[in-house]
Amino acid sequence: MINVQLILELALLSVFNLTTEEKGLNADVFLEKLKSWELMNENNFTIISVGVRSFFNEDSISSLHVLVPQFEVCVRHMFVKAGAATSSIKKGMAQHEETFNEFLKREDVIQSLGDAVHKYIQFVMVEQSGMNLRNNIAHGLIKAEACNKSINVLVLHLFLVLTIYGLPTNYLELRVQKMPKSR
Repeated sequence: MINVQLILELALLSVFNLTTEEKGLNADVFLEKLKSWELMNENNFTIISVGVRSFFNEDSISSLHVLVPQFEVCVRHMFVKAGAATSSIKKGMAQHEETFNEFLKREDVIQSLGDAVHKYIQFVMVEQSGMNLRNNIAHGLIKAEACNKSINVLVLHLFLVLTIYGLPTNYLELRVQKMPKSR
């Protein structure tokens, strides 16, 4: 975990700070990128906007508590929009939504996201030996000091990672969009 924190502080946070200071990254620019993603749901975008604006207004606690659950919904919605189910029927039970952890363990999800992105999401969101943000926030276990700028930047980065995926002809072919050249 120390290695992740070191990489987060030295690399991702440094790049984020440089981008905000020198390239003018702000809430509006970030939200414009998310809104242009073809798999973004309008209702989720409205809620995500609150979290992103909270972050840029330096309210890291509120930001994380909005963005982490919305990230899960965005991942699920991405697969639903591509035609995949996110719920299952257990023997003798009614249909229910799979936990995010169960959902991420599905072979079709792993294959569609690719190994690296899948492991990244799993480590940050649900792995007990990882950061486990989704569960710590959902169950009220996260400590206030863990709701910091670095962790928020990591979650914002996860949202940006999702934008590389586009609508496929079927969900097993979630396509990775070509990245535009930087200006």
